[in-house]
Amino acid sequence: MGTVGGATVVARIQVSRDASGKWSLATDYTGGNDFQIEKSAEDNTYNTGNYFGLECIYTATRSDKFFFDDISINTTQDVIAPQLISVSPITPNEIILIFDEALAEATASTTTNYSLTPTLSVINAALTLPNEVLLEVQPALENFSNYTLRVTGVEDLSGNQLVAAEVTFSYVSLSLPTANDIIINEIMADPTPSLGLPETEYIELYNRSNKAFDLQGITLSNATKTLTLPTYTLLPDEYLLIYEAGTVEFNNVDNQLPLDDF
Repeated sequence: MGTVGGATVVARIQVSRDASGKWSLATDYTGGNDFQIEKSAEDNTYNTGNYFGLECIYTATRSDKFFFDDISINTTQDVIAPQLISVSPITPNEIILIFDEALAEATASTTTNYSLTPTLSVINAALTLPNEVLLEVQPALENFSNYTLRVTGVEDLSGNQLVAAEVTFSYVSLSLPTANDIIINEIMADPTPSLGLPETEYIELYNRSNKAFDLQGITLSNATKTLTLPTYTLLPDEYLLIYEAGTVEFNNVDNQLPLDDF
C-alpha cells in the first residue's frame, strides 16, 4: 500500500496464476527484475480466457497518467521448483528463510523438511510471507558459530518441489559497545607527502573486545562536523578502514567502509 502513491513511479509487476487458481503478485519498484512477492490468493472464478487488458481505476485527474511497456503474457504453467535465496538468523532461536517465489503452506510449515548441521531441532516452521519461512530451533544457536541448513520437500503454488538445497551461514550475536570497546587505532590526517603510504586521509577502527557490534548510529566527530556511521558488523579483534568513497588505493582492503561524506 502506498508504494505507487508518488508523483512519478516506476514499477515492474508480475502476476501469475497456476492451474489450481492460486495467484501471486510480485513487484520490483526499481523497474528491474528482482521481484519480491507481495500477496498471494486463490480465485477459481474463471478458468479460461481469450483476452488480456489493463484497467486503471484512479482519481479523475490522474486516471490517464499511466504508461505501460514491456508487456509479456506467458500461458506456460510454472514447472520450476522454488529456490532458496537467503538464510538469516534473527535471534538465537529464530531463522528467516527467503525463497524466490510463493510457497505451498503445507510443505513450508513441515518441520521435517528442514535440518541443521551441527544438529539442532526445528520445533516450528511458519510461512510468515508468501515466500518467507520462519524457523524456530532448539537449543539456541551458538555465538560466532557456522551452521549448514538443508531444505527438502518444499513446494511452490504449482506443486513444483525443491529436491534439496543447502546454505551455510554464521550466527553472530550483536552487542552495544561500551567505552573503549572500539577505539580509533590509526589516523591519517596529513597524507602528503605519502612516504610510502596511500596518499589519502583515513581512520582505522579496532574492536578490542570479545563482542560483535553493529556500527549503525555510532558517530565520528571533529570540531565542525559529526558523521553517523551506517550499518556494519565489526567482529572481535577486527580492524575497519573508513575513508572517502572513490579512493582506489583501498580497493583491496578486506575490512573497509567507504563513505560519501567522509
